[in-house]
Amino acid sequence: MAYKTLSLDVTEGIAHVQFIRGAEFNTMNRAFWPEMVAVFGEIEQDPSARVVVFSAHGKHFTSGLDLNDFAVACIGGGIDLISACDIRYCAEDAFFSIQETNIGMTADVGTLQRLPHMLPQGIVRELTYTGRRMMAAEAREWGLVNQVFTDHAALLDGVMAIAGEIATKSPIATVGNKEMLNYARDHSIADGLNYVATWNAAMLSRADLGEAFMAKQQKRDASYADLDPTRKLV
Repeated sequence: MAYKTLSLDVTEGIAHVQFIRGAEFNTMNRAFWPEMVAVFGEIEQDPSARVVVFSAHGKHFTSGLDLNDFAVACIGGGIDLISACDIRYCAEDAFFSIQETNIGMTADVGTLQRLPHMLPQGIVRELTYTGRRMMAAEAREWGLVNQVFTDHAALLDGVMAIAGEIATKSPIATVGNKEMLNYARDHSIADGLNYVATWNAAMLSRADLGEAFMAKQQKRDASYADLDPTRKLV
């Protein structure tokens, strides 16, 4: 499918989604929102896609909401997007801002719900109330990003290497790990232990376990089958 705001390439287990409106600072215009839903729907139906990398063409990852398209703003922007990601990385010249504060609105697409799980309350509230910029080094200090790379090229190379490693793992294990981490974040330890016991009773893949042990014995990389996209695990 052709998109106007995004591109999608799936290679060696990595689904690479990119903003492609670099000249417009990759603003989130009206076309972006349905395309965002469509591109991840396409990924969900591709059994070869095991990890998603979201990056951008141009100087900015995204400057958020396109105010030319939304004179009366009711949706958020870039921080909402990155806060929904499992892992974040950036280049040395990156910065982060809850820009909604500076245009007279409350961030409403996930920032205020997700950031408190990633950053200390005081830091989240300072960023929210002031709308100030958090630079890359500070974002790394507080754990908003895992690593800061020297420039965009190094960033993309480094992230694709990490994504490549994730893509080599058992897909059912990756899905289960994410499900357990998300559940543990929102529930007690006891509830989490009960859930993982139920999950493994139903979802443990004997084929993947056998392949992992066989590969280790034969001193080779394991090769796991793709998941069936018609089988909804979560």
